[in-house]
Amino acid sequence: MPFAASPSRHWRHFSAGRCLNPINQRWPSISATLPKRAPLRSPDSLGGYAAVVTVAGEEQIIVGRERATTNNKMEMTAAIKALEAVPQGLSIVIHSDSQYVIKGATEWLRGWMAKGWRKADGKPVLNQDLWMQMVAAMAGRKIVWKWVKGHAGHPENERVDSLANGEAQQAARS
Repeated sequence: MPFAASPSRHWRHFSAGRCLNPINQRWPSISATLPKRAPLRSPDSLGGYAAVVTVAGEEQIIVGRERATTNNKMEMTAAIKALEAVPQGLSIVIHSDSQYVIKGATEWLRGWMAKGWRKADGKPVLNQDLWMQMVAAMAGRKIVWKWVKGHAGHPENERVDSLANGEAQQAARS
């Protein structure tokens, strides 16, 4: 259930995305370097995402899964779903262990849009459909993006990681 709007309330969001590589059934890390490995980019990977949104101590858990996806897509989907769950007018702090999501939203997005969704090398931006959804979800909001180191014992980050892993496992069984 979405939160009721209240201009005096702030919300926090922790998100994670995970993919299960069907070739070797290995759970990859989401650190900035690992998604560059070819098997993790495979469109045949099974994935899950999770976000925990907290407003004034009230919590909403958002989870989902996909059968053909990538880690970056799952990380982005978690952030988008969380943003969409929160009404306009709230100050937002998003915590994520995904450099792709954090840097994309804070450093790269404006340039990509100005260049017609092209990267500095002239190649098309990957996941443009999701980035466009992110732009729409971010519109008119005051958002602070904070990176947290993944798999480093941060309680909320470990929690969403576990939820996302569970969703990826469910995708494998369905």
